[in-house]
Amino acid sequence: MDSIQGTNNSLAVALIAARYLEDANNLGAAKAELMLDTMKETGALVVQLIEGLGENIDLYI
Repeated sequence: MDSIQGTNNSLAVALIAARYLEDANNLGAAKAELMLDTMKETGALVVQLIEGLGENIDLYI
């Protein structure tokens, strides 16, 4: 049986698109993880700042 003309090209393009989407999803997940790590570190710094402020207030009271 003969293959349908253009089918191989269509499948190749679909495979390239699927691989691109997989890479894009992996990149998106990596970006989200970095953003969450940054937010966690920023939150920890804010907590330290507030604790330090509380200690300073305790010194003056």
